[in-house]
Amino acid sequence: MSRNKYILLIIILSLILASCKTYRFSGTKIEKLKHSELIDSINANDIEFEHFSFKFSAKIESTETSESFSGLCRIAHDSIIWISIQKMNIEGARILISKDSTIIINRSDKTVSLGSNNQFFNNFFVDMSLSMLQSLLTNRAYFYQDSWSNDKEINYRMCKSKEYYCLNTSFELENWVYTSPSDSTSVKAYHKNTFIPKLFKPESVNLSTKPKIFSFNCVYSNFKNYDDLVFPSNINLNIETNLTSFKINVDIQKPNIADKQSYPFKIPEKYDIIKF
Repeated sequence: MSRNKYILLIIILSLILASCKTYRFSGTKIEKLKHSELIDSINANDIEFEHFSFKFSAKIESTETSESFSGLCRIAHDSIIWISIQKMNIEGARILISKDSTIIINRSDKTVSLGSNNQFFNNFFVDMSLSMLQSLLTNRAYFYQDSWSNDKEINYRMCKSKEYYCLNTSFELENWVYTSPSDSTSVKAYHKNTFIPKLFKPESVNLSTKPKIFSFNCVYSNFKNYDDLVFPSNINLNIETNLTSFKINVDIQKPNIADKQSYPFKIPEKYDIIKF
């Protein structure tokens, strides 16, 4: 390789690395903040978008199986989560989650599964909403609303953490349904968020219940700067219930905020319909 070509290659690689700068937080000194100051800082550093997208590669491991795949995720703020799942560059499934329902086109067995969001998430033994899933996928802070609880008000308190800011709470959840209506029970939920100093973005989200029905832990890592959008390049989820457990490791590529984007979704006529 000629000297000029070598120098050009170094310049190009430097520009690429500069555009995807990795943030390191180990040993970062935490500035003392009041509760209101922390909340204000989290809100001020929250990303705002109408449309969001990213490519990903993922591996899911459960007590029964292990599977790797890639795909594309598109999100319309507070209304749609659209996911195309691929293997060997061939689409195997397409998922559309709206405020109330979920539809999955499975191209491998030519079926369409559909039902309410509660029915869909119950397949994974988790209690989740479109809003919470959107927050998890976009690295945004999520705080439970009063409507989820028997309590009149859900208050988040500051908690101790050596490297991160921390907010947690506990509250009663009425009629938690995680498999079927017959399994409904009243449980106490514990929710904890940690936030990265200076960025004030979630580093981890933890939700658990007592009695031990459900435990969910999400950790964000390897934050990079993508054209002024600071976003994690890795999301690691660990879900455990009294019936099963599984881990999902997601590597993120090309996160992007857009003014508009399409959400193509057409149910093939000859596919069999299956309800969750």
